[in-house]
Parts: sequence; structure tokens; C-alpha cells
Amino acid sequence: MLNLIQYREDCVKESVGFYRLKITIGTYERVKKMYRYIRTFILILPLLFIFTILFNNITKGKDINPDKCMKCHEKIYMKALSNPYRHTVATEDCALCHIIRNSDTGRGKSLKFSTFQSENILYLGKLDEDKKYRMEVTATDSAEKSSEPAVIAIDPEKIWEYQGKLQTLQELYGVKVDEVRKRSFVHATISWDTNAFATTEIEYLSKGRYPYRFSMDNSYTKAHKIVLRDLRHKRRYRFSVISRDIYGNILQSGEYIIDTSKEFSHLNKPLENDLPYPFISLMRVFKINGKEGFYLRVSANKPSEILVRLNEVEQLDIRHGRGFVSEKFLKIDICYKCHPPDASHPVGVKAKGDKVKTPDDLPTIQGGIITCITCHKPHGGERTYFNRFDFRKDLCIKCHIEEDYL
Repeated sequence: MLNLIQYREDCVKESVGFYRLKITIGTYERVKKMYRYIRTFILILPLLFIFTILFNNITKGKDINPDKCMKCHEKIYMKALSNPYRHTVATEDCALCHIIRNSDTGRGKSLKFSTFQSENILYLGKLDEDKKYRMEVTATDSAEKSSEPAVIAIDPEKIWEYQGKLQTLQELYGVKVDEVRKRSFVHATISWDTNAFATTEIEYLSKGRYPYRFSMDNSYTKAHKIVLRDLRHKRRYRFSVISRDIYGNILQSGEYIIDTSKEFSHLNKPLENDLPYPFISLMRVFKINGKEGFYLRVSANKPSEILVRLNEVEQLDIRHGRGFVSEKFLKIDICYKCHPPDASHPVGVKAKGDKVKTPDDLPTIQGGIITCITCHKPHGGERTYFNRFDFRKDLCIKCHIEEDYL
């Protein structure tokens, strides 16, 4: 009897052992199969990642705007993608640089007035009196702090017309050089005052050079300031300032000297963190009896640059959204949205002079005016800063013909 019991126990042990072995073998096979799946997935993952990047880059352009830029401009887009050094904004948002972008659906325009004064009268130009407009005004101070946009609706048929006569220009005084700063080129700040709202203009030259003239024609103020950014080191410039009121009366100062051999500043500059944000305290659109166009009287709590966005209220059915930006905005102004103006060679000036020529094989605008695009490829290129040529020499001698550059 005991032997029978022992035999049954041995059989049970053998049976359990067999099933344990079977389970162990089955588990091993499943693990082995899972390992093969994992190994295959690891090998495929980098390929999927690379494909995702390429596919995303190729199709990203199709989502830039509803006009489907890729449909007509695929060659340009693919060339931008192939550049060793890419200008990422060029492949991510075509409309940012090329298309007018305003808050309204109607056609609009942007006007920037860089007088950096608190009180201004700004010329808006002619407006279609059969249409209504929405105007948005923003003030930005020297520390690049911006006000909240001030918005008004404009009906040209109902604009108030100034029946009297604004104060006329009779005095120009207080001309002084406030600051000379040395950068790649010398920057000089000149200021003066007038008794009436008038333009801000300056004429300057150095020995043996043609005179240069810089003006802000469409903005009128009583306190005037101009920054000249393209002066040479260790030179003396003669200059005179000019102001012209709305009625065409002109005053010009005597002759003054800018000496760029020494750096100085008479400006009181508070710390940026201590500066209040600008805000618009007064804004009024008006007409002047006997004058064409519309004017904007705007006041801010501090000297500021004024940006005016003027849009038609009604929607327009245009293939390219609200239309293309101007050539100057496309090739100069839009660049300043990311890059500071003093980080580059002066732009907006003609490549013309005794030892300067207009480049034959570089793009310029309006009869030889240098832009950012003159020296840099807008969509990226073969060099770090998208230079069209080697900036250490080859690029410079496209315009400069002095011996120092050759």
C-alpha cells in the first residue's frame, strides 16, 4: 500500500515537472519572438524619424496660407529647403514676408513714423471717401516697449475739417549734436526745435563729398531729432537742419559741425526697467481746408515711434490675401522685425559716389538703393549668414572701388 502511494506521488511530480518544462519552453519562444519584433522596430524607427522630418518639411509649405504657395512656387520652396544654411522663416511662413497682414479682412496699409517725439501731426495721405476704415495706432519707445493699440473707426465723409489755420513756421532754434557713438559706422544724433509743427530734415556732407539729405516728409512735430547711422570714423561733417510746415513755409539753420573722432553723449538715458510703457493720450483724424489728404494728430506720454495700420472695413476677394507688401518693406523693413538696424551695413541708401558704384550683379531697388537682400540671400544659402559672396572681401568690392578694398 505504501509503495502504491509512493508511486502515485512520483507520477504527480513527473507530471508537474513536465508541465513546468512545457511552460518554460513556451515562455522562451514568446520572449524570442518579442525580441525579434523589438529589434525590427529599433531598426525601422530611425528611418521613420527621417521620413517624418522630410515629409513634414515638404508638406509644411502647403499649410502656409490658403493660397497654396507650393502650387505655383514649388521650385523656389524646394530650393530653399536644399540650402545648407536655411532661413527657417522662409520655409515656415511665406506670408509673413510677402503678404500684407492686418487685423482686418479689408485691404490696408501700414505707415511708420520714426520721429520719436511725444506730439505729432502725421500725414495719412488720400482716402477713398466712398469707403470706411479702421485705424489702429501703436506707440513704441526707444526701449522697444509698445503701447496697447488705440483703435478708431474712420468715415472720410464725416471727418472733421479744420476751418482755421494752424500755426505757421517762424522760428527754428536749439540746434545741437547730442551724441556721437562708434559702431562699424559712426552714429550721430542731432536735435532742434521749431515754434510750429514742421518736418524733420537734414543736409550734411564731408570734405570732397556730395551732400546727403535725409528727411521725414510726412510727419510734423515741434521737437526734432535725427540719427545719422552711416558716418565714417575720424571725419568732420558739415550739416544744416531744415524744417517745413504743412503750408510749405521753410526754415533752414546755419552750418554746424559733427566731429566723429571722439565719442560722447549728452543724452540722459534712464534704465530700461525704469521706463513706463508708452500709451496714446490723444488721437484725432482731420482735414485742413485747402489741403488734400487726411492728417492724424497723435500724442503719447513719452517720445515714441508711431505705427499706423489703416484697413478698409469691407472684405476684398484677392488671390494673394490682402496683396503683396512693398518692395522696401519686403527687403528692408521686415528684416528689422528680427534683426536690429545697427547690426548691418547701412541700407536704404544709394550705392553711388566717388568711390562707390551700383553693383551690376546684386539686387537693388529704386535706382540702386541698397537693401538687406542686396548682400544676403532671403531664403538661405551656402554661407553662414546667407551672404551672396565672401563678406571678407568679394562682397565689399561689388560696390566699393577704393584701393583699401581691392
